[in-house]
Amino acid sequence: MIRYLKNQEIDKLEWDTCLKNSHNGLFYASSYYLDTMCDDWHALVDGHYESIFPLPIRQKYGIPYIYAPAFTQQLGLFSPKKPEQQVLQQYLHAIPGKYKVIDLKLNGFNIAPAGVNVKSRHNYLLKLNEDYRIVSEAYHRNHKTNLRKSFTFENRVVKDLEPEEVVKNFILDMPVQTVMGVKQDHFNRLIKVAKVLNKAGEAFTRGITTREGKVISSGLFIKYKKRITFLIGSTSAQGRAEFASWQLFDDVIREFSGNDLILDFEGSDIDGVARFYKGFGAFPEIYHEISIRKFPFNFMDKSW
Repeated sequence: MIRYLKNQEIDKLEWDTCLKNSHNGLFYASSYYLDTMCDDWHALVDGHYESIFPLPIRQKYGIPYIYAPAFTQQLGLFSPKKPEQQVLQQYLHAIPGKYKVIDLKLNGFNIAPAGVNVKSRHNYLLKLNEDYRIVSEAYHRNHKTNLRKSFTFENRVVKDLEPEEVVKNFILDMPVQTVMGVKQDHFNRLIKVAKVLNKAGEAFTRGITTREGKVISSGLFIKYKKRITFLIGSTSAQGRAEFASWQLFDDVIREFSGNDLILDFEGSDIDGVARFYKGFGAFPEIYHEISIRKFPFNFMDKSW
């Protein structure tokens, strides 16, 4: 039986155990990540944590609604068994009626049921189980050329950047429209998570610096189960001119190749970014973003 639980009613140990045992478990749904990144979150749980479905919640004008938190690409239903479409439908029906506005990003193993507004999103994944020589051989020829060019600048790989520096670089280097809607509070929460996970060995940073020590490309990666996720990162104008992002990702691929791991590029629906990720040999993963509006909000568009 599917139960609706408020945050204080959730057994976080059982929750995280179910997530780790789930074939589709992602760090976004870990209790610590949700506790930090969400204003609040409740959950749907089947039986004794046989499957779980997080519900990030907040209020507007005193009205509770379900939303997609910043820096949380995929949530949805997690289970040791492969969830079927009708099971996901049961979970959506189990969401209490008081939530009239629902915006959720499902994970790549969830099939969105009929009757809801669905938008397909793209993610890109790269298997790292082969030796680096084999993995890098699959790079697009333009990537190989750009990687060779990057080495001519004699820039350096650094592995000890603080998470705060990666986030700061992201804010400075990314276009305004990319960070629009993301508040400083969201970045502060992300830094808090990154510092804790980095200390626990569950996250790492990577950067490219000039010979003078100037950071021109940086990234924050999360390690969870058999997946390494590129959570956030950016490259400066100088870094783009010197192909630093090619060097950064190649270094991560070089380090972790030959292991039963997947590099998750975390996107993108932007053509140029998607081409960049595909150029490393990554393959697409489709996940769905769903939007549900119930009376009297069913006349509203997605914005809320």
